[in-house]
Amino acid sequence: MNLLIDSLHWHWRDRRDYFAGGNMFVYFSPQQVKNEDYRGPDVFVVKGTDGTRDRNSWIVWEEGGRYPDVIVELASPTTIDTDLGLKKDLYERTFRTNEYFCYDPAAERLFGWKLVRGGYEEIRPDSRGRLPSRELGVRLGVWEGELLRARKRWLRFYTDEGQLVLTEGEAEAQRAETAEERAERESEARQAAEERAKQENEARQAAEERAKQENEARQAAEERAKQENEARQAAEERARKLAEKLRALGIDPESL
Repeated sequence: MNLLIDSLHWHWRDRRDYFAGGNMFVYFSPQQVKNEDYRGPDVFVVKGTDGTRDRNSWIVWEEGGRYPDVIVELASPTTIDTDLGLKKDLYERTFRTNEYFCYDPAAERLFGWKLVRGGYEEIRPDSRGRLPSRELGVRLGVWEGELLRARKRWLRFYTDEGQLVLTEGEAEAQRAETAEERAERESEARQAAEERAKQENEARQAAEERAKQENEARQAAEERAKQENEARQAAEERARKLAEKLRALGIDPESL
């Protein structure tokens, strides 16, 4: 029951105009008090009231005649008959509660009624088997998971979009997990960027080294070409001087 109340508080965290109680007596007449005929719904919600005031019980005549707008009973094998019989009649005829939901975990059945023209009409489930609550603006459905070290099927609230209505603790854990995941993604992205920068730097250094080697090879080729040209010019100069000496001696160099 605290699960539903806690999740509603978080869902309506910006509102102060409602009261949500759980396992709390609802006193609706002085005669009822004398007869000790108390009714303590597992979960009930009253809208349009001061939600900041602490209450140990809901006393109708001290609350301007206001009865619960929504009641949820979490049945057990020993209470299911009362929840679907006596309590349903009381909520319909005396409380005039706009919406009444009863979850039977043993049979895994969820019942819901809405007050229409003074009587209860069954609320039809949606395609997912969830019951819409116009009073709360959510849908009631079964969620399977682990809470309070117990893994089982829990009655939970869902948004119209199908999102689970979280408690504050769940929302904080989700935010922390999201922040951790975001930090992990940012760390991975930073490491990937550093790796890319490293690879780019290594590629740049390799390119510079290749350019250096190519430049040195080009300079070496130019030096060899220069030396070969100088050697060719020196050989041509020696041949020219030799030809001049031969002609001076009356010898035609071409005849040799």
